[in-house]
Amino acid sequence: MHWMTFALISTALMGVASVIDSHLLSKRLPSMRAFLLPVALIHLPVALFFFYTNPLPAGVSYQPIVYAIAAGLVRSGAVLLMLYTLKSEEVSRVIPIIYTYPIMVAVMAIWVFDESLSYLQWLAILIVVSGTMMISFEKNPAAGKNMGKSLFRMFVSALLWAISDILRKKALMTGFSPWNAFCLYEFCMIAVFLAVALRPVIIRQWLNYKERKAAIGYVLLDETVSLVGIALQFWALNTGPVSLVSTVIGSRPVFVAVYSFLLGLFLPNFLIHTSNRLLMLTRIAATILIVVGINMINLTK
Repeated sequence: MHWMTFALISTALMGVASVIDSHLLSKRLPSMRAFLLPVALIHLPVALFFFYTNPLPAGVSYQPIVYAIAAGLVRSGAVLLMLYTLKSEEVSRVIPIIYTYPIMVAVMAIWVFDESLSYLQWLAILIVVSGTMMISFEKNPAAGKNMGKSLFRMFVSALLWAISDILRKKALMTGFSPWNAFCLYEFCMIAVFLAVALRPVIIRQWLNYKERKAAIGYVLLDETVSLVGIALQFWALNTGPVSLVSTVIGSRPVFVAVYSFLLGLFLPNFLIHTSNRLLMLTRIAATILIVVGINMINLTK
């Protein structure tokens, strides 16, 4: 299977995960830490299983291990910033701003990996990123004011996502298989999440939570989808140029926008929503841009 297929399937799945994340954080769970604790506990046995079935290669140097661990720590910081923002902001606006990071990846890849992109590929990247930014448009003064308070946090998150992709690619280029890198990434994320969330007060929140069974069901679904999506990202990065893979993965906002729109029609209380006709038209135009950009990458890869 080609890296483009892995990247697109991963992106569609991670869009589902983003929507469920937003629902859990804004509508269902009492705190972000209450979300992080079960996430870490769900990921731990999965990471241990794949680490057992895919041990580190004999004689592996320290470099890929360092790169993979650094990628996991940096990505964990990016995820924490994103989740913190999702507690108060609409998912279909937060994700597009964070997912401008492929431009940062493309610039870093020229310096780190000597990747060269054609003018058409640069144009495709700019089209995709422009589409993701358009999706975040909201003609609402109050919403714009609130978003302004979160912009710095979101752009820092975007920078961390970009650095993480570069580090993941470095690990894969220095002797690691996608499963090796995936396992170390998972262990780092689990360690960070447990360090943040493993508190007596959080355990008491879960024990006293009346809708505990339903919430755990949502978290299980969310993390099953996320684990598959993350694994596919590593396979895409293993064979594809990091700048173009990141651009395809960075189109997650179009999936989030489509899912949010459909949920707004059939389950209007599932997410935080702000919607109007201009917003809908803008997001349709943004979706068209992203689809055009991805197809340009597919034709020039």
